[in-house]
Amino acid sequence: MTKEEIESDEVVHFENLSFQINTVEQVKSNIAINDFIALKLLGINNKYELDQEIDVRLEDGSLIGSLCTKPENSKLDFDKLTEKKYIAYLTEVGKDIFLSNVLEIHYSYIVINKNDIEKYYNKFYQTAPVWGSFFHKSKLRNHSSSTRAVGSITAVESLKFPTSIHHSSSIKAILEPFVFERFLKKYHQIELLMDLDIVNKIRNLKNDLLGISNLFSELSSNELNRLKIILNDRITDFVSLSAHLYEIVRFPNEGENIFQKYTKAGNPIRELSEFRSLVSLPSFSEANMATIRRTLTGRTYEYFLIDLAIYWIYRIRNSIAHQRIGEYILTDKEEEFMLDFAEPLIDHVLIQIYMSRV
Repeated sequence: MTKEEIESDEVVHFENLSFQINTVEQVKSNIAINDFIALKLLGINNKYELDQEIDVRLEDGSLIGSLCTKPENSKLDFDKLTEKKYIAYLTEVGKDIFLSNVLEIHYSYIVINKNDIEKYYNKFYQTAPVWGSFFHKSKLRNHSSSTRAVGSITAVESLKFPTSIHHSSSIKAILEPFVFERFLKKYHQIELLMDLDIVNKIRNLKNDLLGISNLFSELSSNELNRLKIILNDRITDFVSLSAHLYEIVRFPNEGENIFQKYTKAGNPIRELSEFRSLVSLPSFSEANMATIRRTLTGRTYEYFLIDLAIYWIYRIRNSIAHQRIGEYILTDKEEEFMLDFAEPLIDHVLIQIYMSRV
């Protein structure tokens, strides 16, 4: 509401409030009500309980205001209505909504004393995500922007989660609105198998100390080797895997940057020229792959597809998780690449893992 609307009798003398509206004044672009200014929050960590009023203090302990979290159904409970919540409510609604006598508020607010508002803007407004776990404004979307027209969904029979943690992780991945973070949660499901596999393999080796020693030697070398141990025994549908890998031909520039120009140890394609030859093939069938490497036949071809899938998934994961010098950094401009290549690839690998009985 405007300053004049808030000053009207209908607002000032609304119902049987346990407090009064004594002052309303314009403070630059904000309206201070009873010396407090309510600032809208566009996002807030869900660790906070709903419909609460929490003190906001400086490091010296001095109180500068309150965090008012919105109620679950957006309807304020009149019996729990406080002065700060009411100030937030008056800041959000128009007078037409106010006169409907429905106390609805759709955002959480931080309500700051007008004497501290300039300091808040200068010292705390931008850094609120760090110290307060909420933010006022952002150029980021609250979800990945692109959606996909899906013609049909295939219900895959005989899938089984190895552990209950895999089940809960798969749900968390679905609830993640950003494709980059979804990918990390799906990668985590593969990682979760590492320790489980070690225990099972040691159990099967029984008293074979040499075998156990060789196993630990393989595991200690690097993460790619550990991923190979997981997938070598679980990937069986190489026709489908090659089809998902082949989708890289739609994104040759992204693939070249992530997999080759920022190449790391373990890359099954050592030369950029070979990668370019690969993405020019009509498919990733065994016959076509053999035109680039004559040795890629039979089981060698299958192992190559597994190595390729592991390396590409691993590099994508690192490009999301490791934002540092020397690492390719994936940004929103690669969202199409993530949605149409990376996520379908890791989804397919997870399906093969969950179909496995290893």
